[in-house]
This record gives sequence, C-alpha cells and structure tokens, in this order.
Amino acid sequence: MAAMLLGSAGCRSLFTIAAYMLKSHKVEADYNGLQGKKVAVVCRVLPSLEFNNPTVTKELAREIAQQLAGNVKKVQIVDPQKVAAWVDANQWNEYPEVGNAVGAEMVVGVDIQDFATQQSHTLYQGRAGWLLTVHDCTQGGKVVYEKSGRTVYPPNTGIPAMDVPSEANFRRKFVRVLADPIARPFFAH
Repeated sequence: MAAMLLGSAGCRSLFTIAAYMLKSHKVEADYNGLQGKKVAVVCRVLPSLEFNNPTVTKELAREIAQQLAGNVKKVQIVDPQKVAAWVDANQWNEYPEVGNAVGAEMVVGVDIQDFATQQSHTLYQGRAGWLLTVHDCTQGGKVVYEKSGRTVYPPNTGIPAMDVPSEANFRRKFVRVLADPIARPFFAH
C-alpha cells in the first residue's frame, strides 16, 4: 500500500514538473511600436571600421529585417536592398532621412561602435558594441526606443582558426548571432 501511495505521489510530481516545463515562458517585447508599421532597417559602422568590414552593415540589416518580418505582427519591411541602394547613392547624417526617402514610417537604426572577429591570429571570437535606436518618421524622426549592448560570440573562448573554414564564414555566423539581441526587443520570445 505504501508503495502505491509513493508511486502515486511520484507520478503527480512528475506530471507537475512536466506541465511546468511545457508551459510557455515567453519574454514580452520591450517595444511593440513596430507592429503594423512600414519599417526600414539601417545599420552603420564608424568610418574607421568600414575598411575592414565593408559588407557588415548590409548583412546585419538583412538579418535584422528577416527576424522582424518573421516575428513582428503585421510589420512591412522595406526591402533591405532598396535601403542599401539609397544609402550608397546618397549622403545622409540621420536615420529619419533614410526612412523618409524610402517611404518608411519607422526606422530601426543600428550604430556599430566596434566590430572584430578575431581574438588573435589563431582564434576567432566575434565582438561588437552597438547602439539601437528606433525613429518615428511620422513624428519628425523622434527617437521612441533606445538600447545599447555588447555581443561576444562564442561568449567564453575563441574558436581555433583551424576549425573554421574561413574568416568570411565565421563573420557571417557572427552577424547572425549579433542580429538576435538587436531584433529581439521587438517581439515576444
């Protein structure tokens, strides 16, 4: 009889734990203002970093745009190629200039403050500092959201260069990793 009671209590605990683990524990969006809006994603890097990383801003903007398109309700993303073409063809200083030129209501602007993919000649470890701002073009470019961060990948130690096919492959992977904390404030996850 005691074995049956223990077995019964054990099953109940097991079911309780399983139900707890299966329950959704989503983190709500930090900022919901992109829902139902036409959004342009624009990234820029300090001029001193651009020479060594000429494609990073376009790759990062594309990755962020894909995450927003897949996760933010009713968002319309301005084609990242259209945004990049306008940025390349025009001189601009402020994100709202770009947003107005491409017909966006909101601009997700990302300033890359530092960017590196190598810890040393023999180790790859991506590091980037960034500032994220959201500008509402319908309110004169007013900043409606701001967040800064630092991303390190892998977080604890570098990857030996001999384990990575090329620096370009590692950079693409790091850009995907970098896009995640920048895009996540805009949707539940």
